[in-house]
Amino acid sequence: MTIYQAELLRRLPQLDCTGYYGYRDGLLHIFHGDDPFCRQTPEGFLRFYEDQFEALSQTELYDKIHQEVRAIREYVGLYEAAPQMEAEGVHDYRKLAEYGNIVLAGTYNENHGFMFTTWDQDKERSYVSGGDYSPNYAYAKESFVRRSGLIQEQRLFQPEEAENLYRCVDYARNHCGSLTFEQSKALDELAEKLSFGYPEIEKNPPTFEPEDGPQLNL
Repeated sequence: MTIYQAELLRRLPQLDCTGYYGYRDGLLHIFHGDDPFCRQTPEGFLRFYEDQFEALSQTELYDKIHQEVRAIREYVGLYEAAPQMEAEGVHDYRKLAEYGNIVLAGTYNENHGFMFTTWDQDKERSYVSGGDYSPNYAYAKESFVRRSGLIQEQRLFQPEEAENLYRCVDYARNHCGSLTFEQSKALDELAEKLSFGYPEIEKNPPTFEPEDGPQLNL
């Protein structure tokens, strides 16, 4: 099984899918429920069954799995071509990108998958500090462009702002009965993008619902 396939296999439960690796054909076989959905090649590309493709291509799952595959192909491709970090104590990481004194790096473990981080490095690249670690590649990229100054921080959502935006999106999805299919889909995509970009939102989605806790009745 290649890294591309192992990474997608780890993410299948989030997509409400299951899968297994075929040792004979070298493909990752993906199922939605009991039904075969598609297969993934060792290079990370998807193959769909011809008699099902037209129907499957119109589903939300089709869009989500393609989004996952594109992200996986991006960071695995970078990782496979990246040089080893030079700084002392972090040789197990590879340098994915750098700008100024900020570096984006990643390491891979067969049992746990990827861990990404951004560091501040000295001019000689002999040591790093200020690590911002996350298994979420989208978050690591955002951390890199923010810390390096490639994108002005004023143009990005702060975590608290992103949480408030997610609350509004979640409320609209669950309480606005007049939403069209396209509007509902757009809100779902926005909520998903916020979840991928902010790990705390993905871990504990915020809502406007009151938190459970002790109450004082007078």
